[in-house]
Order: sequence, then C-alpha cells, then structure tokens
Amino acid sequence: ENVHFRSEIDDIRENLNDVYQDMTGEKIVIETAGEMEVWENINKGVALCELGYRKGAILDYNRAMAESPRSAKDCVIRTTP
Repeated sequence: ENVHFRSEIDDIRENLNDVYQDMTGEKIVIETAGEMEVWENINKGVALCELGYRKGAILDYNRAMAESPRSAKDCVIRTTP
C-alpha cells in the first residue's frame, strides 16, 4: 500500500514538473539524499535529534562521516553549543 502511495506521489510530481516546464521552459531539479552536502546531513541529524528521532539522526551523522570525516567533525564542533 505504501509503495502504491509513493507511485502516485511520483506521478503527481512528474505531472507538475511538466506543467512547470511548459510555463517556464525549465525543469525542476529534485535533489536526493545522496546529493546532500556534509553540512546538510549534519544539520538534518541535529534537527532529527532535537525532535527525538535519534535513529534517523545517527543515520545522517553516519552519512556525513562516511563522505568526509574531517568536514563532518568540523560541522559538529560548530553546531555544538
């Protein structure tokens, strides 16, 4: 059931993108989680942690660390009060 819902959302997104392209001549670029910068993963992790979603926060921290351990460490140091 959840897969069906995602399929409908994807269809709607694609249709809206077509309308936008017809009106502007440009396509909307949709970023995926894999395209997030290290600092974006850290910020998302901080937000998830503050909302109580610790497992999700850890996943985002791990993504940042896997991509660039030094940058991730620097981001965490800057975001820690």
